[in-house]
Amino acid sequence: MQFPAINVISLSFVGFLVLMVLVGMLSASKAKANSGDYLLASRSVHPVVMALSMLSTNYSGFMFIGFIGYTYSVGISAVWYILTWAFGDLIAWLTIHKRLRDKSEEQDSNTITSFIGTGEKKSFPRLIKFTSLISFIFLSVYAAAQLKVSSKALHVMLDWDMNMGIVIAGIIVALYCFSGGIRASIWTDVAQTIFMCAAMFLMSYMTVSKCGGLSELMTSLKEIDPNLVSLVPEQTFWHFLIFIISLLVNGYGVIGQPHTMVRAMLIDDSSKMGKARDIYFTLYLIFGMAALSVGLASRILLPDLSSIDPELTLPILAEKMLPDVLVGFILAGIFSAAVSTADSQIISCSASLSQDLVPSMKKSYVFSKIASLLVAVIAICIALFSGQNVFTLTLIAWSSLAASLGPLMVLRCFDFEMDTKTSSAMVFFSILTVIVWRFTLNMPFGIHEVMPATLVAVLIFWIKPFGMLKKQ
Repeated sequence: MQFPAINVISLSFVGFLVLMVLVGMLSASKAKANSGDYLLASRSVHPVVMALSMLSTNYSGFMFIGFIGYTYSVGISAVWYILTWAFGDLIAWLTIHKRLRDKSEEQDSNTITSFIGTGEKKSFPRLIKFTSLISFIFLSVYAAAQLKVSSKALHVMLDWDMNMGIVIAGIIVALYCFSGGIRASIWTDVAQTIFMCAAMFLMSYMTVSKCGGLSELMTSLKEIDPNLVSLVPEQTFWHFLIFIISLLVNGYGVIGQPHTMVRAMLIDDSSKMGKARDIYFTLYLIFGMAALSVGLASRILLPDLSSIDPELTLPILAEKMLPDVLVGFILAGIFSAAVSTADSQIISCSASLSQDLVPSMKKSYVFSKIASLLVAVIAICIALFSGQNVFTLTLIAWSSLAASLGPLMVLRCFDFEMDTKTSSAMVFFSILTVIVWRFTLNMPFGIHEVMPATLVAVLIFWIKPFGMLKKQ
């Protein structure tokens, strides 16, 4: 496998990689040699840092590659992904995050799945192991999707082999995760958030300006296809309403994402959660709208891309429009977006392995670090041999975690005692619904799978056919 000749793009990109590793290593120097600090940073993270880390973890790679490609295909109606997911996410912040921070500390839970399976009066080891296994499987797939983002960007911008980006991203992430655990993940997230926001804002300004401004952009899109400038797709009011509700449920599904929700457990004071929330949503909405504008402008600037791969939109645009040094900067932004999510998922997977699946090693700092390396290798292998695109891989993993762990998170945060049989049935049948809804029923009415799968879990809880859940 041959590397291309060194040029300005590759030099600026390598400079970014060096900076990212340095940030990770410096943060590792502040870490304490125990598993609690490796996985939770001793619950001492500043709210601003927590907000930036959560933003890059939750939306980065999806926005840079998957969402821009989706906007290229459907037009301005893609904005509903931004707005409805944000509203669902906001409801999660208002109802779950502070409760999770306080209750997880009270019961000394180091992972999301141990929190779900541990009540005030009793612990449920089988439930903890089962949910940990689910978390491990789907977060590995999710991390693999982020490594694919790196692969696509490096292939387009540096002409590297598609698999090379996957391996490089995996090695970089494994290096600083092994060294500093979640501290390294958080502080590299902060640096990566700065890179990815600056890159997205630059591309938004350049592409919209190239199209003659927003007004001219909308006019040009309408000439191509009037549906591209329609906020409401061609469907009945009730169909559209159900579609929007399903997206909102997707946004609330953040409560089932262990790699994201663990950040709520890290903040140094739960009373500062509101400050973190305000920073998070302000940046998210600005970042999301910038991504939307890039996707819309790309339909004008790259009219033939639909016959290739819409997920290559941003890297191709950067290469066509910017000088080499800025192309390297955009590549750094894309790479930042990918690895800022992947590192969080790898740390969460290693936590599931070291804390919950192999509880005898729960206090072992060394095993926690080894687990991170093992998970990184698994994610690399999945990415190398998976044929699904980033958008599909991300949604499958997100949906499965949202529908299976999300309802249990609500029950735990609102003080419902868990029953292993019923809780496990909720997890199993919600995941089964996700798979059937997407791959067998092909998402009827355009409704995403999280809503029906969550309804199945709620129905099982309501009927309680496998056991009893009762209020504490």
